Amino acid sequence: MSSDSSSSSSDSVLDDMVIAITQEAINYLREEAQFSTSRTRQPALERDRLGAHECLVQDYFCENPLYDDGQFKRRFRMSRRIFIKISNDLAGEFPFFIQRESASHKVGFSGIQKCITTIRQLAYDTESDAWDEYLRMSSRMCRDSLENSVKAAYPTAWKGQHHRSDHDGPTLILQAVASQDLWIWQAYFGMADANNNIAVLVSSNLFDDVVDGVAPDTSFYANDVEYKYGYHLTDGIYPEWATLVKTLSCPDDEKKLHFKKKQESTRKDIERAFGVLKRDGLSSSSHRGYLKIK
Repeated sequence: MSSDSSSSSSDSVLDDMVIAITQEAINYLREEAQFSTSRTRQPALERDRLGAHECLVQDYFCENPLYDDGQFKRRFRMSRRIFIKISNDLAGEFPFFIQRESASHKVGFSGIQKCITTIRQLAYDTESDAWDEYLRMSSRMCRDSLENSVKAAYPTAWKGQHHRSDHDGPTLILQAVASQDLWIWQAYFGMADANNNIAVLVSSNLFDDVVDGVAPDTSFYANDVEYKYGYHLTDGIYPEWATLVKTLSCPDDEKKLHFKKKQESTRKDIERAFGVLKRDGLSSSSHRGYLKIK
């Protein structure tokens, strides 16, 4: 009898411990969820979109605007007439630039506001949220406006010039020269179908300064021999030019194998330079969230 009583008492204590631990775990998870919600969820800003639109109209687009045509052209790098035509054409062709009402009956941004933020970002190279105080537009809306404007300004008839069957989007060929300190000395862009590693040397301006005799002095000594011009490390597809130092495809001794390893490892500087760009974004700070290197 006492054994049964002792056993049931132990079971009761164990049950109480399990219940207490479970309750503590539930309370902990609730506290973590509340803390996470309060930490990540930002309150929505009530931006006066209509007020910002009216202010914009009074400043630039009414019958007697505050700023005249000369001031408009200086600030937006185009005449007021051309800007209005662009805004009207975009609104007529692309739904994004039409002012609409959301499901919660909030009036959206006007086409003029979206065009203004696009031109300001391009003209002044600013951050996407730099015009929030004036246009009452979030960083995301400014980026969307820029992206849709670029898509609208890229005619369908021209897309074939930059499209290849092995890529989903438009492509360009890039010839670049970078040094070990990640400094990009030269960059040339061309159409992918019209250029390859060989043809791009003919169309680019890589050696124009050398031919014209205005290139900086890059002479150096190697094995007691003076070389007048610098050199570029390339792969095997490039032509046999004195300024192009290619790797060895089949080294047959230790010396040539050592050269091959050093040449190929140093040639990776260009890939390392673009790896930094991929990681840290382009030098233009306003386009870090929009432009991508693939």
